[in-house]
Parts: sequence; C-alpha cells; structure tokens
Amino acid sequence: MNFPFHLKNQILQDNIDLSALDETDLIQWLVSNFVNILCDQKLFIGSVTLTPLKNTNYAFLCKIEAFGAEKVYNIEYGELKSLHINKEALIKNKPNRLSILNFEKTSDVIPVLECLDSLDFIFLKTRHRKTLIIY
Repeated sequence: MNFPFHLKNQILQDNIDLSALDETDLIQWLVSNFVNILCDQKLFIGSVTLTPLKNTNYAFLCKIEAFGAEKVYNIEYGELKSLHINKEALIKNKPNRLSILNFEKTSDVIPVLECLDSLDFIFLKTRHRKTLIIY
C-alpha cells in the first residue's frame, strides 16, 4: 500500500502547513493521520512508535511504525533542508517516504525537476507558502 500517497492526500485535505507546526504538534499530527489512513484501509493496529532518523539531507526525518496483530506498517516523513536533493536517496526510499521541501522562488525548483522525473510529486503554492511534496 502506498502510505505516502494517502498522507499527501491528508495534507491536501486538511490544507495544513506542516512546517508551521512545532515538533510536538507535527509528531501528533503525523501519528494520528497515519492511524486514520490505516483505519480507512481496514487495517487495525494496537500500538504506534515514532523514531527520529538522521539524514544530512533532512532538517527533520522520522519513521512511524504501527503494529497490528500480524503485521507492521510503516511510513517515513521528512522535511528536506535544501533544493540540493540526492536523487539516489530519494528513489531508494520512494516506497515508504513522503518528503517535503519548502522553497522561496519557483524558479529555484526547476533544476530539481530533472531528478524527480521518476518520482511522484506535487507542487503547492498558496499566498503564504510554496511546497514541493515528493511521495
């Protein structure tokens, strides 16, 4: 199941700027929405853990694991530090990671598009923010 796709839809549906949340609120939002995604798919769980991950490309990166009776479901969420994206790292983690990049000017993102050719992504632009979501 493509959990990052569903999490991307939750971000769009909630019209939420995750970068505006403090770390505690972000973690709570991620965990509760991952549980909701699982429940919508009739996948019921008994417990959830969130583990911070270290990666030099990310300002914030974590892995959320939900434990069911017979299976463990997981997703990773990360906020990229800059437009200098390591294509291989993104492709390697594509199956279970949603990455977000907030940027200033649309023209800054154009060089990034070449490395995103094999990935799913969406641009969001509102009055207050410009965001690239890679899922």
